[in-house]
Amino acid sequence: HSTTGDIVIPFAVNYGGSGSFVSVGLFVQQDQHTLVMKDSRVIGDRVTTTKLSLDESAQPTALSFRFLDRTEGESFAATPTVAKETIIPITDHRFGKAVVQASD
Repeated sequence: HSTTGDIVIPFAVNYGGSGSFVSVGLFVQQDQHTLVMKDSRVIGDRVTTTKLSLDESAQPTALSFRFLDRTEGESFAATPTVAKETIIPITDHRFGKAVVQASD
């Protein structure tokens, strides 16, 4: 974010099972070489990220995380094909309540 300095980074974590949990982290730059994580949000298990964008003109700033998921009850082994979007407000270097919706 050009004003607040917030940096959002998607990442995946695999705890040794069959799933890879996709999340997004909210960071600030502490110094020239160090990022500090201020918050994070899990997006889903074995989802495919398609687009990440930050709307700096929204009040509060809004993060849009677009991804492909599965239908309710579908096997996690199935390839994700359902387009979804999570909108997460950002205030004071923290994520607010997310809204998940179908995406085009």
